[in-house]
Amino acid sequence: MIGLDTNVLVRYLTQDDPAQSRKADALIADTVARGERCVIDTVVLCELIWVLRDAYRTPKADLMTTLDRILATQQFHITEKDQVREACEAYRVGRADFADYLIGTANRDAGCSETATFDRRLRGATAFRVLLLVLLLALGAVACSGGATASAPTPPPSATPAPQAPPFSGTIFIDPDIITAADPTTFATLTPNGQGLRTMFDRRVSAFIQLQAYLFNVTFSDGLSTEVQVNPEFGSADAARGQAEKYAIVIGRLPRALRVSVATVWIHQGVQPFGGGNNNLLIHVGQGDLYIADGILEETFVHEAAHTSLDQAHAASAGWLSAQAKDVNFISTYARDNPTREDVAESVLPWLAVRYRSSRITPALAATIEQFIPNRIAYFDSLGLIMLPVQ
Repeated sequence: MIGLDTNVLVRYLTQDDPAQSRKADALIADTVARGERCVIDTVVLCELIWVLRDAYRTPKADLMTTLDRILATQQFHITEKDQVREACEAYRVGRADFADYLIGTANRDAGCSETATFDRRLRGATAFRVLLLVLLLALGAVACSGGATASAPTPPPSATPAPQAPPFSGTIFIDPDIITAADPTTFATLTPNGQGLRTMFDRRVSAFIQLQAYLFNVTFSDGLSTEVQVNPEFGSADAARGQAEKYAIVIGRLPRALRVSVATVWIHQGVQPFGGGNNNLLIHVGQGDLYIADGILEETFVHEAAHTSLDQAHAASAGWLSAQAKDVNFISTYARDNPTREDVAESVLPWLAVRYRSSRITPALAATIEQFIPNRIAYFDSLGLIMLPVQ
């Protein structure tokens, strides 16, 4: 048998690096041809899920499909397979990470009566005991005055916070109801403009390609407009129009501040992550269907449109870097691991949630966001961004 490291398994599954993927494919094929199996350790599985979730933005439903397929593949030998199966079933219905449930099953099989944790996502999970912290809140002047009035946003704390692990892996997953299909859209018109040669990025080949794309001019009720370019692989102008209109309506739900620099939208088939930047939004409709199933299509667009409309002006600005330094911590591991490229995009959705959708999120979620990125929140507050139709 031969063991597989996480990076080999990732290349084999994602096929996103042609040279490395070919080597991974050949290694596994040669091993199977010799009548041997490839060993996948539990640590590798945990790392695989972290990489696919954080780096590839893979939604949970797709992660579960990947785990199920690995477990069903006879050519793979999974260490502690029974523990992995049990952890998979707990992860399928639970709120915590796959690794958390695997830790619980491993500890139980090692003779532990329970696993102690501070992770509140594991409340009610078999074999876990969540340690609760009691917070004492000073009531202060409100209690003395006999009433409360609306107040301005709380200013960022002056004390330097202690470094902490990020509370989230990626912020598009924090709540599926920050923006929903029931919310208003600024989408106004979609006008077909025939076919034309366009250069479009396609994640399936990790390259820019030239296509005779179906073209559609989209206008929004607030005066913005964009050209939607649809890969001819959809087969007809009507099919392309259906995709263009479907996603234009959703994009119209985004705040104007996030749409202002979106000059083009690229739409392809495939199950690859969305993208933003270069005055563009990149869509792969297979992945879009998964985002829809998870209820996070609009939240994903907020992230990607922040790359398009906010990064250039703010990601390296003195004000943003100062806020980042004062906060010390990051809202997600994705932001922490990519502080220059991803921090603005990862932080804008939590800011939107606490400032414009506080009634849709839990008090605990709001408190976590305000605890980890108060200075970034204050930075966004200071910009005077036009947020319609989100109000």
